[in-house]
Amino acid sequence: MFSKTSTTRYTESCSDNTEKQCRSERLNIDILEARVAMGELILHIGTRKTGTTSLQKFFYDNRDVLLRNGVDYIQFTRQKAAPYKNNRNGVFLSRYCEALSLKKEIDNYVNDFEENYNRLAMALKGNNRVLISDEDLSNLSIKKYGEKQNPETYWRELARVIGNLEPSKTTIIVYLRRQDEYVVSTWKERVKGGFINNTFREYLRDPNRKYELDYTIMLDAISSSFGSAAKIIVRSYNKASSSPDGIFRDFCDALEIPWDNDYKKPTSKINKSLSFDAAEAVRTCKYGMYVLGNEEKRKKRKKAIAALSSKYPDPKGTTIFMPGEAESFMKQFSEANRRIEEEYCDNKPLFSNEFNKGPIWQPNRLRIAKYRAVLMCLRLPKKLRSFFGPKLGAWK
Repeated sequence: MFSKTSTTRYTESCSDNTEKQCRSERLNIDILEARVAMGELILHIGTRKTGTTSLQKFFYDNRDVLLRNGVDYIQFTRQKAAPYKNNRNGVFLSRYCEALSLKKEIDNYVNDFEENYNRLAMALKGNNRVLISDEDLSNLSIKKYGEKQNPETYWRELARVIGNLEPSKTTIIVYLRRQDEYVVSTWKERVKGGFINNTFREYLRDPNRKYELDYTIMLDAISSSFGSAAKIIVRSYNKASSSPDGIFRDFCDALEIPWDNDYKKPTSKINKSLSFDAAEAVRTCKYGMYVLGNEEKRKKRKKAIAALSSKYPDPKGTTIFMPGEAESFMKQFSEANRRIEEEYCDNKPLFSNEFNKGPIWQPNRLRIAKYRAVLMCLRLPKKLRSFFGPKLGAWK
């Protein structure tokens, strides 16, 4: 098991917080007065593009089996901004701590947080192991560099909020993906959502990429904020995803959760990545999944974009890096990755040194043009969409 326990505990009183904040973090009075033994809190924090959505579906679909094996994947009824509903159960926690760290008005978060925080406390009561999963627990701290803010303020808020629960043990598990693969996957994801319209090379040159891709920055912030109050487990997504039972078995093994034959694994890939041609069409069309529009239009866009990659996926092993470019790109992270291996991996290699030798992506202009026509069709009035859409293969 790859792990490290920090040596310095972080503590901070609640005296400087606003009355609303203290009220929202007040635990159920019965728990406070009884001082019952609290269980272990497991925080699965991502990172993004490391099978997080598939893992969350696995947790949700196997709630009963996990509970039988001593782990409660608790469900919350109030979860704003959760695209995958109850599969992803830690949204209330990440959003609330983000609001605190940015000194934002917390009125929009207090009701959700207060109810869910007390439910979390009740679940920990009686020495249970409680699992919380949300990739934004790590992603929101990374975003702060782009906003020229110190991400440690976010982790300190999260450490204080978790500390108030007084769990017997806090375990933070994070999956890391080799940086050359991660940066391609996140570029496609942000293009798909309509958050960026940069080419891959422009995205790669963004100076904020180094803060996202140097994983020691995030791990150091977690370590200094939680101190000895939390155990940090680092896992390699690349290795986990290539094992027989995939990341699901790796997660259970890392946390010493018994592997049960009754577990149901997702039968298909969730949150599929775009093909390079589809990404280019969405990027140049500037019409990603979350571009402004009503819910009906967003659903149409999502369906059409998903269909683009499914019909003509990239040949296996296709890469956007030129020969030798990925190896050169990875050299800037060699020291940081070596440090992670020393501090969290018992000096075992975090990532493989084998690089993709597959075909280099060559844009198919005709295919991209058709993809763009499909997306542009979605902007037409409903009657015209109904006429042109099927002809373009946008939907049945």
